[in-house]
Amino acid sequence: MKSFIVSALAAVSILIGGAVSAQVIDLTPANPQPTGVKRGLKVNYFTGERNVRNLSQAKSKIKWSKPGKPLPGLNFPDKGQGAPVLTSGKATLVVADINGYIKFDKPGVYDLELL
Repeated sequence: MKSFIVSALAAVSILIGGAVSAQVIDLTPANPQPTGVKRGLKVNYFTGERNVRNLSQAKSKIKWSKPGKPLPGLNFPDKGQGAPVLTSGKATLVVADINGYIKFDKPGVYDLELL
């Protein structure tokens, strides 16, 4: 698990693909701060491609992705083999492109775990 240094409301774009990647990302406050933000993160899915083995390949598939049901947050624990990935409705071969804002109540160091 890595630490993300953030303050206020930070713009976040996360790509989850066929490989696990851990990195420290230095986030800065969104400028200007957004107003009228609705709950949920925008997600687009690309599914059914067996040859996605790393983030580079996953990124190349996003142009063919389709919108999914917005994510209510980032708490999606592993429910085991056969369980759907996020809100995709599919259990395997899913690339998710997640965009939105995450509100942090105060500046600090936060741990975000993505598997």
